[in-house]
Amino acid sequence: MANETEEAFFSFLWLGVFGTLVITLAVLAFVALPFALVGAAIAIAALAYFRSGSYREKKAREHTHQLYAAAKARFGEALDEESFI
Repeated sequence: MANETEEAFFSFLWLGVFGTLVITLAVLAFVALPFALVGAAIAIAALAYFRSGSYREKKAREHTHQLYAAAKARFGEALDEESFI
């Protein structure tokens, strides 16, 4: 009889341990899921922006203006922006 009681006790003990583990993992999943979804959405939006032509055109314009500023500093007023571009 003591053996059956001990076996039942340990069965309930393991059920409690695994039940607590399952509940903890479920709560963590529901807490972490929104953060993961928002992070994925931000990553997808950033990737789409950086692969778009507008980002490349903006960087090309910035680079052209930097080159023009360097050339104007070297050659002075003889250089106008329209002819440079």
